[in-house]
Formats: sequence, C-alpha cells, structure tokens
Amino acid sequence: WTPGIQGHTSNVYRGTIVSGQPFAYNHDCFSAEHPIVQAEDETLPPSGTAFYYLISADNACGESRIGVDSELNDIFADPGCGSFGRDVDGDSVPDVE
Repeated sequence: WTPGIQGHTSNVYRGTIVSGQPFAYNHDCFSAEHPIVQAEDETLPPSGTAFYYLISADNACGESRIGVDSELNDIFADPGCGSFGRDVDGDSVPDVE
C-alpha cells in the first residue's frame, strides 16, 4: 500500500468474508502502528471464507479513515487499534511522531 502523506505508521485491519452471506464489515485490528508498508498474514482463512484488509494512516494527531463504502461514506475503525508508543528504529521517538 501507499502510506498517507503524514501517516508515519499504518494500522492494518482484517475482516472475514463468508461465502453465500451478504458482505458486512467485521474487521479487527491486525497490526498496530506498523512502520513499513507491508504486512504478512500467515493465517489461512477457514474453508468458505476469505480475509479482507483495510489500512489507516496513523500519526501523533490520530488515525485516518480506513476506507470509503459504495455510497462514498467514510469508514472509520471502531474501535481503532490504539496507541502503543512503538519505537522500531530505537531513536527514543515514537514511530507515530
């Protein structure tokens, strides 16, 4: 994915699509304050299902929307991933700043 302009980290959300059922947003936080634009999921979805992923930009000011629905309404994570103060590069500055 392409990061947000001021999105210093990303939050990755994963939901499940069930074959034969109407689509419904059911995502949960999969990876919080992710500092790179790549995530790996080694979990296989159960038979008859598929995973979908939504990404938000995150910085010290907060979290962006995770998408737009078919009627162009913003979709926000509720609840969001939260803030963990990650510092992957070890510079004593949280990654979201």
